[in-house]
Amino acid sequence: MTFQLTGFTMRFLSYFSTLLVAVSLTACGGGGGSAGTSAAPRATLATTAPAILTVGVGASQTYAISGGKSPFAVSSSNVQVSIAGTKDNALTIGGIAPGAATITVVDADAKTATIAVTVANLAPFATNAPAALTLVQGTTSSFSLSGGVPGYSVVSGDNRFVTATVTGTTLNISAVAITFAAAAVPIQIVDAAGTVLTIAVTVTSSSTLNVFTTAPAALSVGPQSTTTFTIGGGTPPYSVVSDNTSAAVASINGTVLTITSFTPSTVGAGNVAKITVRDANAQTATPIVVTVTALPFALSASTIKSFVGDVIDVSILGGTPPYRVFSPLVIGVSAALLPSGNVFRLTLNAVSVADVLVFDASNQQQKLTVTVIAGSPTLGLAPSSITVSENDNQDIKFTVLGAAPGTLSVFSSDTKRLQASISGNTVTVRTGSSRCVNVDTDVNIDVIDSKGAKGTAVITIKDNNGGIPLCP
Repeated sequence: MTFQLTGFTMRFLSYFSTLLVAVSLTACGGGGGSAGTSAAPRATLATTAPAILTVGVGASQTYAISGGKSPFAVSSSNVQVSIAGTKDNALTIGGIAPGAATITVVDADAKTATIAVTVANLAPFATNAPAALTLVQGTTSSFSLSGGVPGYSVVSGDNRFVTATVTGTTLNISAVAITFAAAAVPIQIVDAAGTVLTIAVTVTSSSTLNVFTTAPAALSVGPQSTTTFTIGGGTPPYSVVSDNTSAAVASINGTVLTITSFTPSTVGAGNVAKITVRDANAQTATPIVVTVTALPFALSASTIKSFVGDVIDVSILGGTPPYRVFSPLVIGVSAALLPSGNVFRLTLNAVSVADVLVFDASNQQQKLTVTVIAGSPTLGLAPSSITVSENDNQDIKFTVLGAAPGTLSVFSSDTKRLQASISGNTVTVRTGSSRCVNVDTDVNIDVIDSKGAKGTAVITIKDNNGGIPLCP
């Protein structure tokens, strides 16, 4: 059978053939490149962290991750020295102990970025012992060591006259025999990095030095506080008495004098105690007049923000106990004073904003604003944010929520002002050398779990003095 193709049919087949060729070229990436463009190449994985980074022990620093393909994972070549955690595009690196480690960030395409981390104890190696020390023969004095790289040791220049030992962070110096012609024996304390501190020790007989203490003649302390001083001279053993044990008491352990204050029930003279130290021959050191000052009425936080279902403990300071706690919106936040009498417990029941009121026996009032939000973090801290005063120094407590099983590590972004430690699922934040700030200042408390997840609580330190005086 023979088919006759018409002009129309021939034109159609020609058009169809041309179309097939065009489609074929497009599929192969032809056609001049415009019709077959692919997605733009992904940016290289990177972080804002420097390639070489120094972090303090107990401190953390946070950087941004850019490029690459999420989700991101992070690892450390030496978790005894430094660890890191990620949340979204944030990378936090924390220092565990002095040393070196490499932090590696890995994206979903197995691309990597690395940071060489050196962890150092940023506080200088120091002791509260004087550079020149005089001891009575047969006595021992104790001092504290701090900073540097822990792993302290001590060597005496002449064990015939002076011996010395170190236990943890405590330095003990013992006077064995009199150093003739007032010659001093050098005691050298060394940290693990080789930094040396030297103390020149002179040993005298008891007959040449009157009994003394390192305490001032007038000492002002807050209630419920403990202070220690050193006793020297005279003839050991020493004894001590207080003429007002409702205000302050004192005890002696070797050459260490400890004074403990209480909350006096009366004002005026009831707040004052005279502490008297005597040696074995009844010689008396200069009396120490201790005045127990009333602390201002305050709470450990002025604002709290956390999740429904969280339970948070808040401390009460100063004022006049007993205290009373009242929450006008118990459906949102309930509050109850604990048996200790100076801590109350908040239970966050529903999404709300509530003002919890605390009164002392003199009807002074403090207000705590609690914001309760919905949900719960995968890994987080309760409360998630808190505001504290620069003038307070009480401990701040947080509870860790949603952590993976295994070791938890905690860091502070500003160890000069706030230092953090962890026990179980409780984080304790203590004041560093000072909380002083020139403007309201945020400090991050970062928790990193065994899977590298990160949770953060923000502590806002409130400047109460308008930046005057300026903080160092």
